[in-house]
Amino acid sequence: MDNCDLEKLSVSVGKLQPDFSPNITTYQVTVESSVNKVNLDVVTSDCGASYRIRFGDESRVIKLNDGVNKVEIEVVAEDGTIKKYYVDITKLSAKIAELSELTLEGAFPLYPPFNSKTFEYNSTVPFQVNSVTLLPSVPDKHIKVKVNGGDNSQPVPLNYGDTLVDILVSSADGTHSQVYTVLVTRELIPLAVSFSDPKKQFEYECPVSLNAFYRPISINNSDPKHIFSRPYIEMLARRSKVDPLNNSPLRDTWKVTEMNLDHQMSAAPVKCLFTYRGCDSEVKLSEFGSHLLNCPHKPTGDLNAKDITETKWYKEQYEATSCLPVETKHIVEVRNWEKKYHLAAAAETNVEKLCTFAEDHLKVYSEHLPKPGDLMQYQEGTSPLYNLEQAAIHYASAIRHNSKDSRLHFLLGMVLETTYFATEMYGLQKKVDKESNELSDAKSTSRQDDILAVCKLHGFPGTPTVENQLKALDKEYQQLRDQGQSSKADYVQTLFLWLSRKVGKDNSVALRDEQNVLNQALMKYLDAWSLSPDCWEYNLHVGRLMLMQGKHREALQHLQTGLALRPRHAGLRFFTGLALLQQEKKPSEDTEKEAASFLQQGLEHFIGQRCRESVAALAAQSVSQCVSRGEASSQLEWVLLDAHFVLLQQLIHKAKANAEMKSSVAKRCQAIIALIRLTSITSCQELLDMQENVCQLSVVTTPRDNYALCLLGLAQLAQFESNPKLTRSQEVLADACLSFQASIDLEGKPQKGEPSEQLSKQKWWRDKQQNESQNVSKSPASQPQAVKGSLNTGAATRGGGRGRAQPGKGLSASREGKCCESSPVNPKSHIPRLGLARALCHSEKHEQAKTLYQEVITMSPEVHDAYIELVQLLEPSDPQAAVEVYCRYPLKPVSEQTFDDAFITGEIVRILMKLELYDHPQLGSSLVAYGKVMGLSK
Repeated sequence: MDNCDLEKLSVSVGKLQPDFSPNITTYQVTVESSVNKVNLDVVTSDCGASYRIRFGDESRVIKLNDGVNKVEIEVVAEDGTIKKYYVDITKLSAKIAELSELTLEGAFPLYPPFNSKTFEYNSTVPFQVNSVTLLPSVPDKHIKVKVNGGDNSQPVPLNYGDTLVDILVSSADGTHSQVYTVLVTRELIPLAVSFSDPKKQFEYECPVSLNAFYRPISINNSDPKHIFSRPYIEMLARRSKVDPLNNSPLRDTWKVTEMNLDHQMSAAPVKCLFTYRGCDSEVKLSEFGSHLLNCPHKPTGDLNAKDITETKWYKEQYEATSCLPVETKHIVEVRNWEKKYHLAAAAETNVEKLCTFAEDHLKVYSEHLPKPGDLMQYQEGTSPLYNLEQAAIHYASAIRHNSKDSRLHFLLGMVLETTYFATEMYGLQKKVDKESNELSDAKSTSRQDDILAVCKLHGFPGTPTVENQLKALDKEYQQLRDQGQSSKADYVQTLFLWLSRKVGKDNSVALRDEQNVLNQALMKYLDAWSLSPDCWEYNLHVGRLMLMQGKHREALQHLQTGLALRPRHAGLRFFTGLALLQQEKKPSEDTEKEAASFLQQGLEHFIGQRCRESVAALAAQSVSQCVSRGEASSQLEWVLLDAHFVLLQQLIHKAKANAEMKSSVAKRCQAIIALIRLTSITSCQELLDMQENVCQLSVVTTPRDNYALCLLGLAQLAQFESNPKLTRSQEVLADACLSFQASIDLEGKPQKGEPSEQLSKQKWWRDKQQNESQNVSKSPASQPQAVKGSLNTGAATRGGGRGRAQPGKGLSASREGKCCESSPVNPKSHIPRLGLARALCHSEKHEQAKTLYQEVITMSPEVHDAYIELVQLLEPSDPQAAVEVYCRYPLKPVSEQTFDDAFITGEIVRILMKLELYDHPQLGSSLVAYGKVMGLSK
């Protein structure tokens, strides 16, 4: 009687969402723009019930309008009970131009997730993927879709780096359209690429990685274009907002994406990486990754055990006794730093569960590692370092309950080593504990008395050793916790930690190694090795860390033991080769060959090649991924600089026989100088020497390039400033002045021709010329051939001029006049003037320096250093003139000012207050600006 449900509800076109159920009263259905009417099929559950369609003419044929048509179905039972069902029928407009879904074949994710009102997406695919197929879906079959102007079902070929895919969606009636874009990025192949055309090798070379451009970006308004791989220029820009190659400031819109270059480069043929193994294939760069995976010549990874078992050391020492002599003496013990983990451990005693907890924390750690550019701000208990600490606590607790399990010691060592690299590479640091602050003498005495009282309770009367004090506290803590006295146990834990820190401060030299987390990791690896000395894995990790600590002899013993146990292991071969070359005694020729073979096999296994170009590419990629500038980052940057320098020397050697390569030498020099200038490595003599050497090579290659001369001056000035008291410091300072002056003199002049006279006054240049003259005099080459081959380079032309009489110079000048017409002209810059002004300040030539600082301010009014350094010269004798200099600085509106700007406004305030010029018109505005930028006012 009161049944007012529907038994059936359906539509003739489309599908109800959700599926019909008598208990669900609200539905939606969407139909295409060509559908003008929909038939409703309605059946009541009770034959005595009736229904009424409240829409339009109330018939079962629903005539649709564009948009949402709200249909209400009222069901009335026999007793008058009413129930209403609602069907919203949406008729798509013929003017709609949008997608209902967008995916990539292969389940590659889109970022952000698809939304029909979001029109720009990114997706990253593996490097071996040569093409992608986009799968757009439309709500109306009459909506037309084109992908890059073609059929939407066709695969889109991918560039080496970025590929922009346009999806054009046109409405059913053709009056409207919408473009969706997907930027598809292939992962970087961290291996060297060799183009078949040698000219393309340098044309497509990134100045940082010395590898093919990856997602190339150029600096806006740079002339000629300064192009870099995206990850590396973004890394350098985070360090300093300047163009690395000419030191000009980067504006807000400095990035220009070179998509055409990426496309052009992707079509260029390249050689297979495994050419040295017999592969002579040439493929397009865009197909390079897939070819690497399928190349029949790639290393199989199957190493021959006879390479080890046939060695002299294996036969003499291992074959007969099945063991190698190892000098390491180690005792497994519980150290003070491990006890801290014990104190923080939970009550769980099941070793398997503790290991599971540790693994869970390690997973969370991996998921929350920061990426370059991330803000490393974490709530309590969410930091990656916190999860590592918890994993260490669980493993330490597991060791406490099963100290004979070598695997547990090893796993704790792995966590501790991971902690080291987390702090070095990601800059993660624990918050400073409040207890690290110094306590008052009274409170310290009170705590010490409490500790002695605890010691007396546990059989250590008087003043026991620190070790016994810690033992007594540990016993007391365990006893109180077992008795459920948590508050007292917490206080004893505080005493334990306080005493541990106090001992660490009082004996920092003795405990330095114990407190070093990397040394703690080595101790746990040694614990594991002591319990299972025949485990190759433990020997590998002990040897690795001993190598890092400079214990090369012991490291080799462990690595050779591991290699004897596992002769096919590539990692063991690599580190054994490294250890063989680092022994105090110079290795024999046979040992060097053995080491080289092991190193090669290890590299082939991990990166599939053995060339220096890949070292530079790998180092550049690793440096760009380092979030923090720590020891690990510095070591990677040294690898990058060393690879650059070795490759530069090789290129210079090749350029001696091919004058056309000299421009490539100049580019390489400019690149390595930029890397040195923007490096995070702490300044040292080795770095300064490398910088000066490279700058000299750059000037030798292009002696009339005024920017190369300017960079040489900066390197020479840096040498002087690092140690002004050196014997040759004044000579270096004089050379810096000459280099800067030569750079200024060549402004507006062509880059080809005779070198500047300022160069001939520098000792290093004269020594080079003398060496060249001696080499020429010893050379049996005929004079006419030498002159003919020397017309294209400045250095060779100078040699020809010296060897010939006056007519020879006339010929050289004539040729020079012709080539200068097409030679680039040196631009004018403030940088050499600023450098020369600084050098003159060191020479006590202040008046000349002041003039140059004024020129810098006129040429580049935004350079803060020129104002600051000029004021330092003016203020002692004429402070009001110093204020006037600062007042010339073109300040931006206060909301846009930086801390550098605040320094200048702060200096104006300081000087005016010092002079008691309280009515000066700049005082009020400078004070307000300084306060707002520094956060001193709202």
